Amino acid sequence: MKRWSRGRTARIAALLTVLSALACTSDEQRASIHLDSGNAYLQEGRRIEAELEFQNVLKFDPANAAAHNRLAEIHLMNGDPTIALAHLREAYRLDPTNAHTNLYLASLIRADQPERAGALVETVIEREPDNPAGYIGRSQHALSLGRNRGAVAAARKAMEVAPDDPNADLQYGDVLQALIREGQIKAEPVEETVYSGAIKAYERYIRKGGGSPWNARLEQARVMGATPGGGREAIAQIRVAAEHALEKGPPVDQRRAVASASDFARAMRDEDLLEWSLEHLVELEPRDHLSWRDLAALYSRSGRDAEEIWIRFREVLPTEARPHIEYARHLVFSWKLDEALEYLGERASEGIDPPMLLGAMASTQIAAGRIQDATATVRRLQREYPGHPRTIIERAQLDMRKGQIARAGRSLRELVAEQPNYNAYFLLAHVEEVSDNLEAALAAIEQAIKSSRFFTYEAEKMRARLLSARGNCQGSIRSLLSIGDRMELPSSDRLLLARCRYQTGMASMGREILKDLLAARRPSPEAVVEFARRESDDEESANLARRELEALLRRTPNHWDAVRELTRIDTEGGRIKLALERLDRLVAAQRNHVPPMIRLLRARVSADAGREAGTLADAKAAFEGKPRLAGALELLVALHLRKGQIAEAIASIEEARRVGAFNPQRRLLLGQLYRMSGRNSDALAIFEQAIEVGREDPMVYYEMGLSLRSLDRREDASIAFEKALAISSTFPEADAARRALEGT
Repeated sequence: MKRWSRGRTARIAALLTVLSALACTSDEQRASIHLDSGNAYLQEGRRIEAELEFQNVLKFDPANAAAHNRLAEIHLMNGDPTIALAHLREAYRLDPTNAHTNLYLASLIRADQPERAGALVETVIEREPDNPAGYIGRSQHALSLGRNRGAVAAARKAMEVAPDDPNADLQYGDVLQALIREGQIKAEPVEETVYSGAIKAYERYIRKGGGSPWNARLEQARVMGATPGGGREAIAQIRVAAEHALEKGPPVDQRRAVASASDFARAMRDEDLLEWSLEHLVELEPRDHLSWRDLAALYSRSGRDAEEIWIRFREVLPTEARPHIEYARHLVFSWKLDEALEYLGERASEGIDPPMLLGAMASTQIAAGRIQDATATVRRLQREYPGHPRTIIERAQLDMRKGQIARAGRSLRELVAEQPNYNAYFLLAHVEEVSDNLEAALAAIEQAIKSSRFFTYEAEKMRARLLSARGNCQGSIRSLLSIGDRMELPSSDRLLLARCRYQTGMASMGREILKDLLAARRPSPEAVVEFARRESDDEESANLARRELEALLRRTPNHWDAVRELTRIDTEGGRIKLALERLDRLVAAQRNHVPPMIRLLRARVSADAGREAGTLADAKAAFEGKPRLAGALELLVALHLRKGQIAEAIASIEEARRVGAFNPQRRLLLGQLYRMSGRNSDALAIFEQAIEVGREDPMVYYEMGLSLRSLDRREDASIAFEKALAISSTFPEADAARRALEGT
C-alpha cells in the first residue's frame, strides 16, 4: 500500500475543505475563496496553481480587478509582459481609482509611454497625498528616466510621509545605489555618505519588518562590494542573505538570491562561493543549463573531472534534449568532434527530442565548417520535421553560412512573429547586424534577452556592441558593467569598454583599461592598435606604442592596422626614413604577394617624402590589386597629374568605371579631368549622369556650369551656377561660382 506523507495528506484535506465550501456558496463567495487560495499559492511560489485559481476567480466574478492584478504579476514573472499588460489595463478599466493598479500599470509602460506612466503616478499622489506608494512610484519613474536627483527627493518624501513604512527605506537604498552606479559609469567620485546611507536604508527596511529581508541583505552586499576595500565583507554578507532566502523565502526569491551570489562570486573571483551557489542553482532550477555548464568549468579549473557534472545533469533530466546537447558541447571543446556528432545522432535515434538534437548536430557541423554534412542534416530536418522552429533556425544558419542573408532574415522574421524564442531572436539579430540594420538588430537582441529566463552573456555582449555602434556609448557602458557584475569581462569586452570611455570623455579610464590589456603576456592585436591610435601624443606613450606594435609585427608581419599605426607614429615623429625602410623590407619579404594596402601606404609615405622611385608603380599596383580601395585611385591620379600626365590620369579613372569601382567622388573627378583636357562635351555628359542618379552635390553643378560656359551655353551655365549656390552657399568653390555667375 502506498504511503502518504503528512504534507500531502494536509494538502488533500485543505483541498477537500475548499471544495466543500465551494459547494454551498454564492458566486461572489466562490470568487473570494479562489482569490484567497491563489494568493496562498503565489506566496509559496507555486505560480501554475496560483494562475489557475485566479482564472477561476474571473469565472465567477469577471469584474474582479484584484484577480487581474495578480494574473498580471504572474505573467510578468513568467516573462510575458504583453499578457501582463492586458490584465493590468483591464484592472484599470474596472477600477481606475485603485492606487496599486495605477502604479503597477505605470511601471509596465514606463519604457514606451513615459509621459502616460508619469501621469498615472501623479494621479495617485494627487488622490492620496499620504500614501507613500505614490512617492515610491514617482522615485522609480524618475530613476527610469535617469533623473537620479529627483528620485532621491521622491524617496525622501516617501520616508517623510510614512516613517514606519519599510518600502520607503528600500526605495531610498535603491536610489542611492543608482547614484553609486552613475558614478561608476561616469568615472566620477561618489561620497562615502552615499555608500553608508544605502547600507543604513536597507538595514532600516529589515529592522522595520520588510517582507523580503534577504533581498535587502543582497542589496547591502552589492553596495559593500562597490565600496573600496569592502569585497570580503560583501562576500560574507551575500552568503548569509542567500542562505536566509533559501530558508525562508519563496522560490522566486530563493533563485534570485542564489543567482546574485553566483554573479557576485564571479565578479570577486571567489571559487568557494561560486561552487556553493551553482550547486544550489542547479538544485532549484535543474533546467538551467548555463549553471550546469559553469559548474563543469569550475570542476575543470580545480582539477576535478567535469564528466561527473554531465552525468548528473543527464540523470536529472534523462528524456530532455538539453543535457545531451550540453554533453556534446563538452565533447566538442574536448576536441572530440566526431564523438560529439555520433552521440547526438544516437540519442536522436532513441527518440529523445529528435528535432532539437538533430538541430544541435546541424549547428555543430556548420560551426566546424562541414557544410555538406550540415546540408544533409538540415534536409533531414525539413523532411521529417517541417515547420519546427529548430528546423527553421538551422535552415537560416545554413543560409547565412552560404551568404544567403536575405533569405535567412525572411524565415527568421516569420518564425519570431509566430513562435518567438531566444535562439530565433538571437540569430535574427546577427542577420540584421550583418545587413547593417543596426536598429533592427538591437530590437531583436533586446527581445532575445527578454525571452531568456537566464543571463545570456552572448546576447548581453551583442547588445553592448550594437549600442556602441549606434553611438550610444553610455548605454554600452551600462551593459558592459552589468556583465562585469556577473563575471570577469573578457579582453574583447574590456576593449569595447575602453573605447566607450574615450567616446564619453573619460580618456583617463580608457587609458587605464588599455594599459592593463597591454600588460598581458601576449596582448591582443586589437588592444595594441587601439592604444597606438589613442595614446601616441606624448613621447612616453608613443615609445610604448612603438614597442608593442613592433612586437605585434614580429608575430604577424602583415597586420595592416599595426603597419599603418607604426608608420603614422614614425612619420609624425620625423622618422620618415625609418618608416620607409620598414615598408621596403616588408614589400621585399612579400615579393609578388604584397597586400594592396601596404603598397598604397608606401606610395603615400614616398610621395610625402619626395621619393620618386617606385612611387607611381606602388600606387598603380595598389589600385590594380584592389580597385575599390579608398585612396588608391585618387593617389594614382594625383601622381599622374604631378607629372602632367592628364591622359594617363583619365585612363585610370575610366578603368575604375569599367571594373565597377566607380563612386560619386570618382565620377566628379573624371568630369573635372575631362574639362581640364578640353573634352567639355564628355565632361557635361558625366555631370548630367551624376544628376540623374540623384546626387545633390553643389560641386557637380559648379563643374557643369564651367563645362557649359566652355561650350558657349552661357544661359544654361548661369542656371547651373545658381543651382550650385542654392544647394549650398558655403561649399569650397562658392565664391568662384558667384564670380562665374556674374561673368555669365
